[in-house]
Amino acid sequence: MRRFPVAVTIPVTAAKIASGEIKTVLDAIAPTGAQFVEFRIDYDADPQSLDLDELIYESTQAGFETILTCRMKAEGGQYQPASDDEHSAILDRMISAKPEYIDVELATTPAILQDIAGICAELDVAIILSQHDWEGTPALGDVEAYAGSTIKVVEDLEVLDKDRIVVKNVFTANQISDNLFPLAFTAQLGREDYKTISFCMGVDGQLSRVLSVIPRECQGCTSEMTYAYCDEPTAPGQIEVGTMTSLLSQFLD
Repeated sequence: MRRFPVAVTIPVTAAKIASGEIKTVLDAIAPTGAQFVEFRIDYDADPQSLDLDELIYESTQAGFETILTCRMKAEGGQYQPASDDEHSAILDRMISAKPEYIDVELATTPAILQDIAGICAELDVAIILSQHDWEGTPALGDVEAYAGSTIKVVEDLEVLDKDRIVVKNVFTANQISDNLFPLAFTAQLGREDYKTISFCMGVDGQLSRVLSVIPRECQGCTSEMTYAYCDEPTAPGQIEVGTMTSLLSQFLD
């Protein structure tokens, strides 16, 4: 089956795991050709108690690569740790489950990022370093400076191996022209050999959700993946997975 660089976002709760609902959703999206699933464990009231090994097992059995995400409230998620120690503990559990990727906010305490980098390298888990702008998109003329500042933040972490990270910057489109920014941002980081995920949220940003993963002539100008939903969207402007893969099949088949 043709695989598309699409991550299907699945909100996870303990009840959904126990009832078999997660397996049902995985079975439903398998025929779409999506390559990844993102388990959003921040949707559970106590993500620390979730059976992450079971999630990885079910995902692997269904033929998907897995992303584990416990999105912080400040970045649009449901999770708010009581302390850095609590945040560190959930990230350690996520890594220990050995998904292909964990998604961690770039704004995470640097000491935590540095601590988990070594564990990720040891267990062969890649890191998606993410930032989300829920209000807007920078001006296209600022893309070079914005890309440079993002690279500096990543490089200041020092211990993160460029080959083992994906820089994810997501914006909010307030007009159709905003879609140009994430495409240009991806090209800027690609020139520095960074893997990137970048697109715009919102209805006006749906164009970049599709275009971001379509190969372009310049080296490194394509996002590693885009995101879609099966039962319920987790961000504004998310496209249903069947529609997304059908659109991409017009360009990638």
